[in-house]
Amino acid sequence: MKKLLYDKKGLRIEGYTGDLAFYNMDRVELMEISDVSDIPLSDLKRLNSLRSIHFKRCNRMVFGELNDTVVLHSVANLHIEELQITGELFSHVLRCFPAVSELIIKKCKSLDFLSMEDGGLWDLRMLQSFTGYDCGKLFFGWPMGQVGRGAHAFKPFPPSLTELDISFEPSMQSMGLLSNLTSLTSLSLTHSRELTMNGFNPLITVNLKKLCVDYLDQEGISIAGYVLSEIARSKQMHAGSLLLEEFKVNCISEVTAPICSHLAATLHTLEFCFDKKVTAFTEEQEQALQLLTSLQSLQFRYCENLQSLPRGLDGLSSLKILGIQGCEEILSLPPKEGFPTSLGSLKLIYCRPELTEQALKLRGRGPWFLVKITVFKTDPPRAVDL
Repeated sequence: MKKLLYDKKGLRIEGYTGDLAFYNMDRVELMEISDVSDIPLSDLKRLNSLRSIHFKRCNRMVFGELNDTVVLHSVANLHIEELQITGELFSHVLRCFPAVSELIIKKCKSLDFLSMEDGGLWDLRMLQSFTGYDCGKLFFGWPMGQVGRGAHAFKPFPPSLTELDISFEPSMQSMGLLSNLTSLTSLSLTHSRELTMNGFNPLITVNLKKLCVDYLDQEGISIAGYVLSEIARSKQMHAGSLLLEEFKVNCISEVTAPICSHLAATLHTLEFCFDKKVTAFTEEQEQALQLLTSLQSLQFRYCENLQSLPRGLDGLSSLKILGIQGCEEILSLPPKEGFPTSLGSLKLIYCRPELTEQALKLRGRGPWFLVKITVFKTDPPRAVDL
């Protein structure tokens, strides 16, 4: 299918092979190009207002005229998807976009990053945000035994980075690859295995406001536990030193009093997701949660063996939102008096009928109290809000 959509500020080209008058498109800010091979990069230099560009399956076009004269200084957002591109070619492409502050790479199966000595991402001196999704070998050529905090350690990302999101990336095998990123405000490492703590620097968490970790180590144990333990033990970190506001973790058992004391002042959103081991909160874990006096949102997602919510929810005096999704072993909610008076929203998604019935009865708790329930109907499958 061939498409060409143009609305002055946006241009979308999909499989189109006709001529394009780029000299008349100087107002274009957003551009998406997919399944196209015959547009020279040099033609895009005419788009002086271009801020964001997305290449998808455009291998020959990207590999075309790569030289020092093809530079698009205005582009701040670069998104490449499903490109058959090597690290060396990718490094040449990056030189065409020196002002990129946000880089998104998805499903580029042949891409492996070059070392900082050879350029790579370090050529992007203004880079602040990086997303890597389902590529497979981004760090394939980086010796894991030489990562860490030393002067000669391997560091794929420039220290300017403030947001990092890596998922479905089996080549990400050491936390030491991130050791120089002490300016991070958002870190997400999800959906992969065999990540180690080798070279981990607790100081990368100092400025974090959002942390999401569900990587597993070589034995299938959540890496989040190790990260939290390292922070709690670190002499460089003290209670109240973290600025974390949002925390998503797949390891209920690692949320302890020392960790919660670090998070108490600022944490407003806590989500437990995909914990397959824990069946119930221990008394110590329930007491640790009570330390989170700033907590406003508490979510449980697909903790498939969790049989009950933690006791003492009524002690979370700032809690406004409680969410439960896909936790099919939870059969009961606390009584009305078991919720804090601050709670204004209860959200249930794909839960057991017993839980749904109890939630529906809570709708009369007051006009200010919102209960939202989504059930899964079959034949045909569809989600329904009650």
